[in-house]
Amino acid sequence: MSGEVRKNLQLPDGIRLEVFKSLEAESIIESGDLKFATDMNASLTWADVEWMKSITTLPVIVKGVMTKEDARCAVDVGVDAIMVSNHGGRQLDSVSATIEVLPEIIAAVRGQVPIIVDGGITKGTDIFKALAMGADMAFIGRSYLWGLAVNGQKGVEEIVRLLQHELDNTMALAGCRTIKDITKAHVQHEAHYCMSALAGIGLE
Repeated sequence: MSGEVRKNLQLPDGIRLEVFKSLEAESIIESGDLKFATDMNASLTWADVEWMKSITTLPVIVKGVMTKEDARCAVDVGVDAIMVSNHGGRQLDSVSATIEVLPEIIAAVRGQVPIIVDGGITKGTDIFKALAMGADMAFIGRSYLWGLAVNGQKGVEEIVRLLQHELDNTMALAGCRTIKDITKAHVQHEAHYCMSALAGIGLE
């Protein structure tokens, strides 16, 4: 049973989930699961992002970008940043990992807006890899929840300190004195070594 059901989630008066606007708030949670696949509002378009930009002075960040095409659309409508995220793979089983699609998105954006990445960031080495691939920021997602569950605020603070220590240690061992020193030269996809091994035995 989901946390929403256990905690008896109730939306405040006047607040609704726009993507579920065809449903009553009470019916959003059904049998412990959010009905993302069948009840999302498919009419939402990039024009809605433009509208959001027109009514606020706050930065507008689009989360869930997984293709270079969507990245270009996001830039074209004027978003302030892009978050490369597959939402934990909840929407589509076997979806690509964010670190796999990150290079094509960075290439498509060409530095016009900051790129944030989340998904699978649980260690300082993960943060290092994300930065090396070209991300401007990495979100730690689930990691802080583990600390929160164990020891509240102090647990979260300890998780952040641990990740910072791991990142510092990784940078030192990789010869990087600053974040700017972290480059693509510090990472290599495992497929590279598979192909090298095959070439070594004449099976490339």
